Amino acid sequence: LQLEQRALREEQAARDAALLLEAIHMENMRTTLEEVRTLQKEVRAAFAIVGNLVLAEQQRAMDPGTNTHRSDKEQRAFRKALWKHYEAGFHWNGTCFVRASSRKKATHVMCAVTGEYLEGEGCQAGHLLPWASRKSAPAFGIAVEDINNVGNGLLVAKTIEFYMHPPKKFCFLHDFLNGTIRFTLLDPSLKTTPIEGTGKTFQDVDGKTLHLPHNKSPWKRVLWIHARLAIKSAIQEKWISSQEWGQQLSMIGNLLTTTFNKKDSDEAVEHWRSNQVQGAAVAGELAQSEAWPPAVDEPRAEAGETR
Repeated sequence: LQLEQRALREEQAARDAALLLEAIHMENMRTTLEEVRTLQKEVRAAFAIVGNLVLAEQQRAMDPGTNTHRSDKEQRAFRKALWKHYEAGFHWNGTCFVRASSRKKATHVMCAVTGEYLEGEGCQAGHLLPWASRKSAPAFGIAVEDINNVGNGLLVAKTIEFYMHPPKKFCFLHDFLNGTIRFTLLDPSLKTTPIEGTGKTFQDVDGKTLHLPHNKSPWKRVLWIHARLAIKSAIQEKWISSQEWGQQLSMIGNLLTTTFNKKDSDEAVEHWRSNQVQGAAVAGELAQSEAWPPAVDEPRAEAGETR
């Protein structure tokens, strides 16, 4: 009987010790989690400060007022490269406009935004990152020598090219899922402004997909940079609301902070698109199953945060 009582006491002591150790462990875990949360807040604050400084520097660099002088020869070479890359030369065959087989045969150039065929200098070579920012290009993840690369430009009507910088009036939003690019007007005062040589206004092309050959478009990274700066500036001007555009701005910001060059950007988009397609397929399978949607009285797991 004494041995049995002793065994019971030892067993109880062991349980008490285990509970004490668990309590100590939980307290340590609680302290650790609090430290981690505090550290996360400090890191987020630091990133916000650095992000605002970088954004301010990028906005300054994107202002073409600093130094816009470049030779006509250099600009003509850039326009010629864009014309060739986007296959933008056309001529009238008596019935309709057809793509010209050579630059000499081309009488018109198609504007990527309006889709109109413009003569002579009516269609300009527009930089997404301006030529004036070439020395600051590495801050955007772009090499200095790539400022005149076809990945940094679009052929657009003269009126549109005039308003491209500093970026605030409009932007070119990249639709990750289907790979298209949409012209998006941000400044409401431009709605009724005519686009020279096209018979259209900015309101007519707002939200329209760009007219580009298949698998040929500007670099995704420069599109994101131009869009981010334009949206930020438009919010500051109170043309658009941060509530309406906050999610879009956050997504672009995340892409820019997690990618550092053209290759990273392409891979990030492909990864995102792959995840979206897989998610849509799973959702389709669930929708067709008897278990979907779940009964109202059944507990449902909360959706996790997608990054």
